[in-house]
Amino acid sequence: MVLLFGFAFIFRRYDTFSNSKYAYALSICVYCTAWTFYGSIGRSAETGFGYLGVYLGPTIIAPLMFLVLTKTIKISKYLRISSLADFISARYGKDTSIGTIVTILSILIVIPYISIQLKALDLSFNLLSQNYVEVKDFGKGKIISDPSLYFGIICALISCIFGTVKAAPTDRHPGVISVVAVESIFKLLAFLVGAIVIIFYLSDGVGSIFKNYQSLSLNNELLDLKKLTQNGNQWFWISFISAFAFLLLPRQFHMSVIENKDVEHVKFASWFVPLYLFAISIFVVPIALKGIFIFGNTIPPDTYFTNLLLSENLYVIALIVFIGGIAASTGMMISSLISLSIMMSNHLLLPSLLKFKTLSFFKLEDQIVQFRRLLIFVILMLSYLFYKHYAINYSLVSIGLISFVGICQLIPSYLLGLYWKPANSKGAKAGLLTGIAIWAYTLPVVNLCEIGILNQSLLTEGLLGCSFLKPQAFLGIEGMDPISLSSFISLTTNLTITCIVSLNTKRKPLEISQSDIYLHPNKYVNKNKVSVLSSQANFEELKSVLNEILGTTKVELLLDNYLKVNNMERFQEYADTALIQYIENYLTGSLGSAGTRIILDNIVQHQPVQPELLFNVLDQTNQLYEYAKELEEKQAELTIKTDQLFEANNKLIELDQLKNEFISNITHELRTPLTSIHSLADTLNRYELTEAEETKVIRIIKKESERISNLVNQVLDLRKLETVDDVKLERFNVKKLLKEVIESLEGRLENRTIKLKGDKIELYSDFNKLKQIILNIFTNAVKFTDAKTGQIKVRLEKSNGMVKLQITDNGVGIPAQDLLYVFDRFYQASNVNKANKEGTGLGLSISKHLTELLKGNIYVNSIEHENTKFTIEIKDYA
Repeated sequence: MVLLFGFAFIFRRYDTFSNSKYAYALSICVYCTAWTFYGSIGRSAETGFGYLGVYLGPTIIAPLMFLVLTKTIKISKYLRISSLADFISARYGKDTSIGTIVTILSILIVIPYISIQLKALDLSFNLLSQNYVEVKDFGKGKIISDPSLYFGIICALISCIFGTVKAAPTDRHPGVISVVAVESIFKLLAFLVGAIVIIFYLSDGVGSIFKNYQSLSLNNELLDLKKLTQNGNQWFWISFISAFAFLLLPRQFHMSVIENKDVEHVKFASWFVPLYLFAISIFVVPIALKGIFIFGNTIPPDTYFTNLLLSENLYVIALIVFIGGIAASTGMMISSLISLSIMMSNHLLLPSLLKFKTLSFFKLEDQIVQFRRLLIFVILMLSYLFYKHYAINYSLVSIGLISFVGICQLIPSYLLGLYWKPANSKGAKAGLLTGIAIWAYTLPVVNLCEIGILNQSLLTEGLLGCSFLKPQAFLGIEGMDPISLSSFISLTTNLTITCIVSLNTKRKPLEISQSDIYLHPNKYVNKNKVSVLSSQANFEELKSVLNEILGTTKVELLLDNYLKVNNMERFQEYADTALIQYIENYLTGSLGSAGTRIILDNIVQHQPVQPELLFNVLDQTNQLYEYAKELEEKQAELTIKTDQLFEANNKLIELDQLKNEFISNITHELRTPLTSIHSLADTLNRYELTEAEETKVIRIIKKESERISNLVNQVLDLRKLETVDDVKLERFNVKKLLKEVIESLEGRLENRTIKLKGDKIELYSDFNKLKQIILNIFTNAVKFTDAKTGQIKVRLEKSNGMVKLQITDNGVGIPAQDLLYVFDRFYQASNVNKANKEGTGLGLSISKHLTELLKGNIYVNSIEHENTKFTIEIKDYA
């Protein structure tokens, strides 16, 4: 405990750690209390794997935790929410009665929960200070010598010193966060150390423990998976209530929402917390089975962990486990005392004192701090008395589960408030009161009957003698365990009544605006609040009251900040709605919404805004929000369009360059044969040639004319690429087509060789288009192979309705950097000029277009200076 004080003092001033995502995630692990440390082993000894539901629930909800918790944090920071009661009451028009109900329910939940921490401390302390066989009547000793009382007092002191420094709970407490985070680390390490010693030092591993347990003359129901699956109701409901208890227990809400520094930390916590829960629960069953094997029913199962170590005289390890148990209990008690004292002061004590005018406004913030410190000790003493007179008779888990079901009565009002617009205060109150009544009747009342405080005939005969009102078979439902029965009936009724009443009653103007904030918090973050009340107050009178509550210095700073933010030089005689809302927002963070409304109602005149105007304001806010979203979307679209235009412009520049190269090439290609024809024609006119010479000249003229014709045809084919050609299907022999192509090129082959492999294959496709494709490939092969050593190999085959042609040559090849572009229009490989070959760069582009037109594909593989292989696949339409 001295170390905790030291950590709190150090981290209160140096808050680097407390502001980190690691401290935040570890502080949420305050969920793991003495119940986890000792009670899980006790429950496992009774139910086997039945303890897992408490950890499965938060683990399953972890992915959703990011969505729900993030939204809750944004709303809380915007409205300066100070507690769970404030959060729920603010959603329903700042209804003070809802805040009161939530606070009273929290008292009924937290006090029993703290009592089981005291019980765990008392049990473990007595085990360490006495022989475990002689420990009897835990908690029955004198108060003056009760270690649990002193333990509780120390926790209360830490809570007072570090958790109630300021009246505004919305101001974070780095000392408290650091203490809880450090405790989370230590309790995990202590648990793992004790577990590893028991499993691997006192036993030969997990397998050995299971074998020893199975050797007992028991029916081994604990490990019977079939029985486990039969308890589906219990598993579901324990997991369900645990999941939402993880969000809604006052200490959890305080650590995860009020003490949050950065909403982005929730992302890290959403995967870290399940990992932590896994680590602290993985060895529970082996420890429980080892305890059953060694002790059986001779000692309480909750004490197995410590007793197993003491029985082997491992006192140092037992001491480490004991301190781990203290860490688990301390974190829970400190955070619970702080959160509950805030709720009690803001929703019970302060409103009552203000209503009956028994409280002076003079330095009210300082008075609130003292009230909370007093309430911390009141809560502690009530918890201690509850432990002595009630919790001592029950296991840690049984009380914990009852508390879980109780706090889950807030689920409908909490979730519907976040996601369902029609939910209103009347529905929330009706549902809450009904759910709490059913929970109290089906769980706490049963326990009071069992210990003799209430008449046990209630359990056997039911209320007023009505059998369907038996607490353990409520409404005639039998066969469910008490936790499942209470959870099912209370939550179903709670939700149903909340919805029915909300749908049949009207919302108040303030509820309408508040619901919009809760449903769409992103519309309001970093923006001014929506005004639903036209407010007015005498400025000097308002300032006088503030001076009493906050002190002159703080008020001057507060008002100066308002003038700067709003670019004002001075205040008017009467404070307007905006200024009053600014002051109300500040006071709410310190005094709570209930106390603030009571104080301001005495000096501020409110006039509700007409519904039409209210809806208009909300609509304008919504329009601004939607407009902002639309602008963001337009900006994103413009960015994409800009990138696309930039890319298209680069493509146009590239095409323009290719076009210029094409025009240059085609001009050169046309000029050469035309010049040759012109020169030869002039020769025929001027000179008398022999018949042989004339024949030779005419043959050259014809060859050059064909060259021009081919160039013109390629240009025409380029134009056809922009249109859709008709496919003229006919049946033909592919080998015969190949021979025609080869014959047409005989005059250009010189000493090149062509080898054709493959059977005769019939194809039903377009003869002329396929001929053009193959001709273009062959032309390139002839053009880029040596006239003396050139070889062209053709392989022909058919499979799966496709005819495949592979045309391979041993020419100059295509550089690797050009392979991606060889089918582009006008493109010529970078080594073309080196080979002194000229062309238009259209042949392969045309071939690819025609291949796709025939429902086929064309590929190229090449190694520069070695070979080039074109593969053509054409669909058989037959």
